[in-house]
Amino acid sequence: MKTFVLILLFAACASAQDFKIMPWKIDRWNSTDGIILKSDKLEHAIRDGALYYGCRELKLSVKTSFILTTSFAVAWEVRDGFAWRKTDGFSSKDLLAGVAGQLIVFGVEQLFDKPKSKKYDQALRKASEATLRLSIDGVSISCPDGIAGCTVNHVILTTSKNSNGEF
Repeated sequence: MKTFVLILLFAACASAQDFKIMPWKIDRWNSTDGIILKSDKLEHAIRDGALYYGCRELKLSVKTSFILTTSFAVAWEVRDGFAWRKTDGFSSKDLLAGVAGQLIVFGVEQLFDKPKSKKYDQALRKASEATLRLSIDGVSISCPDGIAGCTVNHVILTTSKNSNGEF
């Protein structure tokens, strides 16, 4: 096991020498190195925003969604850093564009997912409780002396409508 760990560490050190970080001054915000779209930064923003939205749709918390999406973006940039002959290398601006995409989705989510007021909840509760009311009128029970059984002569069921006009 120790031999395997040493070999793994040696391989990591050897490949770390082949890692390239793109300098901030050289990395352009308007780079046209995108795979699907022309704008590379727009691609990162859309990808990370969509990934964040997918995490939120899976009912993950805001913090968990942000951590998962940012971890994916960092892993992607690390891959770019090692594959710098095919890409430009590790780009901090790509990471910032991805975080911007997440923040845009978070802002839109906060804007449109406003919590309902207490009055709204109370009105829903009243409507659900008042959907069907039954009343029993005119029940007569006759029990002759010494007989354990009783009979019901008649039952009248009435319904009432709630405030929405439903029974």
